[in-house]
Amino acid sequence: MVSCLKFICCIAIMTASIRPCPANNEDIWVPDFDVNGIDSQLHLLNRKRWGFIDSTGKFVIPAQYDMVKAFKHGDATVADGNRYFEIDRLGKCVSPIKTRVDVINESNQLRWAHQAIDLAADKLNKFTGDVWDAAGTTLIANAKEFEISPFSEGLAACKVPEKLLPKFKLSRATDLSGKAAAAPSTDELKTNPIGYIDGQGRMIIAPQFSHAAEFHDGIAVVEHFGSTDTTAGYINKKGELIGGRYFKYAWPFENGFGLVEKGNLPGEDEEDGFLSRDGKQIMGHWTQVYPFASGDRAPVHAKNGKWGFIDRQAHIVVAPQFELVDCNVSPNGLTYAKTEKGYGYLGFSGKFVIEPQFVDADSFSEGLAAVAINLPEQETLRLLARIQKWRCGFIDRNGSEVIPPRFFGAGHFSEGLAAVQDGLKWGFINERGDIVIAPQFDAARPFSHGMAAVLKNGYWGFVDKSGHYKIQPRFPAYSETSGSQREFQPPWNFSEGVTLAGEPDFLYRFIDMNGHESFRMPVSMTTSIEPDAKPFAQGLAVMANKDIAGTYGYIDHTGAFQIKPKGASALSFSEGLAAVSIIPDASAPTEISDLEHYCVPKWRSNLPPPKVGFVNKSGEFVVRPQFDETSSFKEGLAAVASGKYVNESRGEPGTIRISKTPPGMQFKAKWGFIDKTGKSVIEPQFDAAQDFSQGLAAIQIGEKWGYVDHTGRVVVQPIYDSAKSFSDDLAVVKLDGKYGCINKDGKLVIPAKYLLCGSFSNGRALIVSSSEPRTTVNTSQGCRSGPIETEDDMQNFFIEHGQAPDRFSWEGHEH
Repeated sequence: MVSCLKFICCIAIMTASIRPCPANNEDIWVPDFDVNGIDSQLHLLNRKRWGFIDSTGKFVIPAQYDMVKAFKHGDATVADGNRYFEIDRLGKCVSPIKTRVDVINESNQLRWAHQAIDLAADKLNKFTGDVWDAAGTTLIANAKEFEISPFSEGLAACKVPEKLLPKFKLSRATDLSGKAAAAPSTDELKTNPIGYIDGQGRMIIAPQFSHAAEFHDGIAVVEHFGSTDTTAGYINKKGELIGGRYFKYAWPFENGFGLVEKGNLPGEDEEDGFLSRDGKQIMGHWTQVYPFASGDRAPVHAKNGKWGFIDRQAHIVVAPQFELVDCNVSPNGLTYAKTEKGYGYLGFSGKFVIEPQFVDADSFSEGLAAVAINLPEQETLRLLARIQKWRCGFIDRNGSEVIPPRFFGAGHFSEGLAAVQDGLKWGFINERGDIVIAPQFDAARPFSHGMAAVLKNGYWGFVDKSGHYKIQPRFPAYSETSGSQREFQPPWNFSEGVTLAGEPDFLYRFIDMNGHESFRMPVSMTTSIEPDAKPFAQGLAVMANKDIAGTYGYIDHTGAFQIKPKGASALSFSEGLAAVSIIPDASAPTEISDLEHYCVPKWRSNLPPPKVGFVNKSGEFVVRPQFDETSSFKEGLAAVASGKYVNESRGEPGTIRISKTPPGMQFKAKWGFIDKTGKSVIEPQFDAAQDFSQGLAAIQIGEKWGYVDHTGRVVVQPIYDSAKSFSDDLAVVKLDGKYGCINKDGKLVIPAKYLLCGSFSNGRALIVSSSEPRTTVNTSQGCRSGPIETEDDMQNFFIEHGQAPDRFSWEGHEH
């Protein structure tokens, strides 16, 4: 909320495409490659060139760098390809040339050194005496019995074990008027509440919070145990609740105000605003706000999707009209703002002092600001062609390259067309390779229901097979907040006539094929930046319930819950059933006693692990929750696994980590298959398993993959590094780092020679081939040294080009 970092869209895309820890033993490109194909994306990182301007808008250091870090103490760090160095205010290099690895190592060393200093300071500042009651007359216990944070402004947060609670007189924090709420209930205090002690060890603010931060300028952010969720607020050193209430979220005070979000009370709309030290609220139906900066202005984001500024009395001083504004005001009074024409710089009056003209910009620092311009398209294209070391094409079922590899990027065929990247833009080809929709888009998705999502100038729209817009581009590709940029998930393919698309108000909504909102969802169901929902399947869609965190149910096409939220996770319906995990009754006996390291997202160690079963469309469990992992039903069978195992400290894909596993003892989960009654048809015996398709399912035995039929008989021996499901009677397999295809007899009918290969659809499969497999690339131009011969080479190539070192301290390239 209050960060001033700016995240580059293409880096977010790339990190999603090269996951370092693939789940369920999937390949590094799955599911991204299997669903969306591959985008070169490298041109996105190289289209901008950064330089520095003065307060008149004049370039004092030409735009010639790939990345920049703002001036500090007279120097700025810049990157030119793989060369990193410092420059002075004249643009002269004043340091040795470093590589990306050098910069990463230096950043890590610096970070570790600071962490060591902080740890040492914390130890010196740690309380080691006895803890007393507020009056200082009753000894509670020695500090070793508590978790005590370092002191800040004379107070330290202290977590109290449940066994010591009876020794305290408990009371809820009062507001500034002295009105006290009811004392915390016994149930609320079971999770070791937190209070504050002073330097003598007296508990002067009673333990009652689920989280308590350090005091700064006399105020601390605390979280309160609610009946269904945790809420946040502020207290002073007397334990008084500032503003007399808790909020949905609260951020630390800055420049006299705390940033808060309402919406935690019944019937209360979600909106952001400010809270002053005297408890006065400033709310204005804002969807986002940022701290007040010099000049007593604060950026606010209105419901029209635009940014403006207010003063400390909540008066609008600059009407919301900008796509993005800076959360800082520079000492020279200039702050950047973005319009449709680009970035410019505003003065205190809210008028542009430097007109919008840049494709990206950063705050002024030491009198200079980093700004970026686009390279000419032809120069960008030449750069992309020089860097890119593979091409995309298509093969038929005989292995013939019916569309030779010539595209920088491509998606899979769907409804007779495939998206391809020709140069810098995306268009569509038919099955003969003819371009039928000219390359004109910044990105493109597969066709479904005769429509395909395309990206144009930062917004997604939908075109038909003639290339005409059926839904104009209006769904943002990323949300720009003051100082940060977050990517929206691209619209899904249409399923049952609807899809999910991000709106300018930061929320996702289901839309129909005319672009209209399919149904009105309550605020509690509307999903935010990360869509907590799944596409419609068999009339229902998975949807999270925001009122009860961590629960999922199923909505129908009116938006009503047909299956009330109760699952800790849920999969889409398939063949009339859906996998749902629930939390067993905590009082029920369970063989798993310690869940501290249970590797399930959103999990809490004081609860038993979820178990997965299958529900019908009435929400009734027809297969009782008993499994640790499952897939969906396909061809009447579902892959399931039970057990626990650990082979390394972080676990392995699909593992469950139990902290009390005896030393030297490993439990390993095994996969098998069940029918729709829950009966085991193929006994658990595999290390991993995928869904059935065309009569066969890929299974893993040891480190290798093969295939079994519906009886569990191994019909293709496990000799492959990875395997995908059959389609068009062929399956993609990985052998010795390359991809090819086998038939149902296990014969390799298409040799394993491709960097990547997609599954067949309508007789075509997307392949990625090395364009210069034996070329050594020039590292002085920021390229990878070494040939691109395997999928791992591609992964390393993307990492070297797509992730800058010390990314959270860089500025220019993070936009």
